[in-house]
Amino acid sequence: MMTKLERWLHGLSHPLEKKPVNNAIFAGFTVMLLHGSYFLWKVYIVLHPDLHQFVNISIFFREMLVTVAIFFSFLMLIITLDQTRKNPTISNRLVFLMLLLISLSMAYQGYTFGSMSLPSGVMLIGATVVGFILFDRRSVYWVSVIAGVILVTTTVAAIIGWLPYAPKLLESNFPTDQPAAVFLLINMLMVVVPAYLTIMLIADYFIDQLKRRTLQLQHLSERDPLTQLSNRRVIYEYLAQHHPRMDIQWRRHIVVMLDIDFFKKVNDQWGHFVGDQVLQYVATLLQGLAESGDIVGRFGGEEFIVIMPTDQLERAIVFAERCQQQLSTYQFKPIEGVTDQLSASFGIASASKGVGATAQSLEQLIEFADQGLYRAKQAGRARTVVV
Repeated sequence: MMTKLERWLHGLSHPLEKKPVNNAIFAGFTVMLLHGSYFLWKVYIVLHPDLHQFVNISIFFREMLVTVAIFFSFLMLIITLDQTRKNPTISNRLVFLMLLLISLSMAYQGYTFGSMSLPSGVMLIGATVVGFILFDRRSVYWVSVIAGVILVTTTVAAIIGWLPYAPKLLESNFPTDQPAAVFLLINMLMVVVPAYLTIMLIADYFIDQLKRRTLQLQHLSERDPLTQLSNRRVIYEYLAQHHPRMDIQWRRHIVVMLDIDFFKKVNDQWGHFVGDQVLQYVATLLQGLAESGDIVGRFGGEEFIVIMPTDQLERAIVFAERCQQQLSTYQFKPIEGVTDQLSASFGIASASKGVGATAQSLEQLIEFADQGLYRAKQAGRARTVVV
């Protein structure tokens, strides 16, 4: 139970990150709590007869049942999203469903308070702005249009007499005279709707610019400036996400550590500019040979790390062999008589085999891979040691 709770809290602690599933869970959780507060407020009103003079108490029990249904709809959708987060096809559709549920629930609350009331306006504009922050803008436009159509439709229905206006309230500021009600509707369409669209477009523009700048800063903070590989911050965040207390699948990992042999000699003989080119070449090589889902990073200096979310040790060994083969083909300069070749020493540790099976965390697995790297260097370099 604690493991599940910790994983949920970790997802909710980063509401502005670019993962749609976590954003949907965060938004659904907060709106679910909002509807929970609505339910408690209705219970308070029901239990205090002196407040019944202000509300239509005859529909309050129905309203309480609807609010409970909305609350548990959010709860079930949150649980389903959490269970399907590893299936992008299903989770992406559920994210849109979450956004639609938020929009419809807010539109319903707006209808019960009165579609042209201040609470309705605050909920519609507020939900739209928050939607632009957390979700894909195209989806936000779609559900905003749906919510707007619902509110306008309920207003028209109230004018015709098909639906009550603001059914929660005994008295509302909605005119009983039909011509006056029609004028109020036209006034809303001509004044309120354009104002809402203007606010929505302005919010969309500035939030989109903020997101772009945030992504740029995030990219700079997560990348090694020379090689553009993941830096230690990304690696440690990955380790935190796959902590044994939060992820029982952490043992399906293999860590490959490699260090360029005699890199100081490269800098001394060819210069630091060529040394930087070598580091960039190795980075490109590792990225090209890595598979989707692998974490490829620069661990420091001429040392690199590859974290593979697999228990297939043979894949890591073949990976190291291919790296070694391509490193040997690197040409420093087309100078006759120069035979310098690049090579690297590799240490591999698997969380399910060998010494790595005794690891208690991915951090310790990295230590074991580093020990294998050290043994490879001690044995003469240009080789791979599996611990």
